[in-house]
Amino acid sequence: MLSLVADNSWNAGIVLSEFAATWPDVAGVVGRATKDRVAIGEGHGRDILGHLFHSVAWLATQLASGGVEFKAGEVVMTGSVLKTIFPEADASYRFDLEGIGPMKVQVR
Repeated sequence: MLSLVADNSWNAGIVLSEFAATWPDVAGVVGRATKDRVAIGEGHGRDILGHLFHSVAWLATQLASGGVEFKAGEVVMTGSVLKTIFPEADASYRFDLEGIGPMKVQVR
């Protein structure tokens, strides 16, 4: 199971938005998920190692110990503010990240 988590093996993709030069206080940002407009999960940026950028700092330190650095333009996934939710058929999902914006997907 630990290798599944470390490799993020059940992630089939990610949603990227336009580049944002400014961010809200990401530690306090609330993320909310709904399925067919019913709440199914909620969490905060601080739920990821105390602040979601701490996971980026940890990864940078681990890479640097092996002589590797982040390169401009690389995408780093910081972790999720809520538990993994596996979509079910014929459902509409929405994830709102307060101060950043929503993401919607229709599963059929």
